[in-house]
Amino acid sequence: MERLERDDVIYNFNVKLLAGGIDCVDCSWTRDIKGKDPFFKIYLPLEGEAELIINGNSKRVLPGNIYFISGWHLDRQICRKSLTTAWLHFVPDSILLQHALLVCADFEIIPKRDYLQIKETLQNVREVFRPYDESRRQTPQFLENVPDYLVCRLKAGILTVISDLLAEKDYVKAVEQKGVKLRLQKALEYMDANFLSNPSLNDISSKAYMAPNYFHKIFKETFGLTPFEYMLDKRMNIAKELLGFSSLNIKQIAEQAGYNDEFYFSKVFKKHSGVSPSKFRTLKI
Repeated sequence: MERLERDDVIYNFNVKLLAGGIDCVDCSWTRDIKGKDPFFKIYLPLEGEAELIINGNSKRVLPGNIYFISGWHLDRQICRKSLTTAWLHFVPDSILLQHALLVCADFEIIPKRDYLQIKETLQNVREVFRPYDESRRQTPQFLENVPDYLVCRLKAGILTVISDLLAEKDYVKAVEQKGVKLRLQKALEYMDANFLSNPSLNDISSKAYMAPNYFHKIFKETFGLTPFEYMLDKRMNIAKELLGFSSLNIKQIAEQAGYNDEFYFSKVFKKHSGVSPSKFRTLKI
């Protein structure tokens, strides 16, 4: 098997913060997910407990641990009494990093050696995210004028979690088994630079020196989604970040995500995320 160099595996470790907070939930939090949360979650339970069904298996969420959870693998979340937890939702910029995490981890308890550091980091969500308020349903979850160092601190905590996962898992082997090749990177870089304009399959595949249909097949087999689904995910991730981080209205956010028609954008967003853009701003853990 062809050996992969470092840059063939992951070349971008940036992550996008989508939402976060410290909240107490009750039995109304219980709901079916079934892959409708296309992002990763970090939970730091403070009081109470909950149950998650991951790929058909029951997992308990208890204080004293920090949990990494893949929304793609989450079937159902259950709270029978109450759960108070600090939480973050995020997605990697790089599909290679996302793919490595999807292959290697669906529900993981972060090693105790990093518990205190990450716990301290997650306490900063109080200074970054506005507490959820049912009466202010369209208020952005991010506070205004958040210092850059606090955002960096939260992202550093996420990267610590990711580094623990990659250290524990043979992610290089996992990615190799999925057939990630160096020549796909040029196409990925092109899509990363041009996804707002939704380039054609011919243009994308030419960067990898592959026929369009063959490139489409290899890309889907490697990452589990088509090139156009990948670019759609990137546009939706921009929208989600702006819905949480900015006070822009829906029309402005649609434009930032590459859509001239806010109503079409809202339709696409709801189909992709399961909720409308306005509803997304109210979501808790």
